[in-house]
Amino acid sequence: MTVGTVLLGLAALGIVAELAARAHLRSTAYFVWPRFYRRVIELDRETFPQMPSTCWFHGNGDGERGGECPRGPGVHRVLLLGGSTVESSMNDQPQSWPAQAEALLNRPEALAALGAARVHVGNVGRSGMDVPGCGFVLERTLPRYPGLAAVWMMIGPGDLMRWLEAGAPVDSEVPPLDVHRCFGENPEVEFGLHPKRWAITTVLKRLRLTVIRPVERRDKAGRWMLKARQLRRNAERFITEVPDTTKFLARFEQDLDAAVRRACAGAREVVLVRQPVFRKDRYTPEEEALLWNGGIGNAYRGAEVKVFYSTEVILAVLDRIEEIVRRVADRHGALFVETRGRVTPGTESFYDHFHLTPHGAEQLGRCVAEAVVAARRR
Repeated sequence: MTVGTVLLGLAALGIVAELAARAHLRSTAYFVWPRFYRRVIELDRETFPQMPSTCWFHGNGDGERGGECPRGPGVHRVLLLGGSTVESSMNDQPQSWPAQAEALLNRPEALAALGAARVHVGNVGRSGMDVPGCGFVLERTLPRYPGLAAVWMMIGPGDLMRWLEAGAPVDSEVPPLDVHRCFGENPEVEFGLHPKRWAITTVLKRLRLTVIRPVERRDKAGRWMLKARQLRRNAERFITEVPDTTKFLARFEQDLDAAVRRACAGAREVVLVRQPVFRKDRYTPEEEALLWNGGIGNAYRGAEVKVFYSTEVILAVLDRIEEIVRRVADRHGALFVETRGRVTPGTESFYDHFHLTPHGAEQLGRCVAEAVVAARRR
C-alpha cells in the first residue's frame, strides 16, 4: 500500500466522519445555554463595589442555569424566561433571585401548598432577550418539557432597550434576535472549510463540556459598564419627550399574547413577573452615576453613544408596557406578580436601572415565591 493510497483513505475517512458529524448536529435539540456550561467571573471592583467579587454560573444537562432537575414523581418543574435580570449574570448562582425563589419554594410549607415533593426552577434567562425571543425559545424547547408545571416570564426591558437603541422607530421595526443569539447550543450550525468551523470540531467541543465540564474564567468582568456609565454622564443630549409608542406597544402586546398562549399550551400554570425598577422621584449624584441604559446605540457592545433617553422617559414607557403585561395575564388567566414596592429603590438593591444586587435579588425571589404560594392557597 502506497503512501498516496493511505492519505487518500484517511481523507475519505475524514470526509465520512465530517458528514456524519454534520448529520448528528442537525438532529440535535435547542438549548439556551450550552449543556453543562460553567463559568466563574471575578467582577471589577471599581464597577461593582456592592456586588460579590466572585460569581459562579453552573449549567445543567437541559441548558438551564441551575442544578439538575430531580427525577421521580412530585417534581414541580418551572421554566423561567426573560432577559438579563433573569439571567442574573453578576450574581453568584445561589444569590440570584431565581435560585432564591427555588430555595423558598422547597420549604415544607410551600411544597405542601404546591402539592409537590420538590421544586425545580430552570433559569433560561439570557441578556438582551425580548418577547419575540422568548416566544422563539418556547417554540423550540417546550417539546423537551412534557408535564411542565409552570412557565415564568419576566419581560419588558429587553424590548424597550432594543427599541430605544434603534432610535425608537415609529414603525417599531427592530431586527429579530437570530437563532445563535437565543440558543447557545442549536442544530443550525454553520459549517466551513476552516477547522474551527468543521462539524467534528463542534462535536468535540460539546463532548468536552459534557465529559470534562471545564470552567470558563473571566477577570475584571463588567468593566464595560464603567465606560457606559461615563457615556451617559457625558451625553451630548438627553431626550425628555416620550416618543410615539403606538406601534411599538401594539407589536409588544401581539408578541406577548402569542408567547403566553404558547406557554399556556405547554404548562399547567403561567406566571408573569413585573420587572423591578430603580424608581425614585429624585436620584442622588451617586445613584445617578450608576445608570447607563437608554442610549441610542448599544453601549454594551462598545458603541460611542452620545444621545440618551432620560430615566423619566424609560420609566414612562415601561409603565405602559407593564399595563400590557397585566392585561395579557388577565386575558389568559395567568398569575401576574406585582413587585412594585417589594424591592427597595436604592443602591443596596440595584446597581443600575434594572439589575439587582444580592439584597435586591433576595427581595425579588421572596416576592415571587410568596405570590406563587399565595395563589395556590386561594
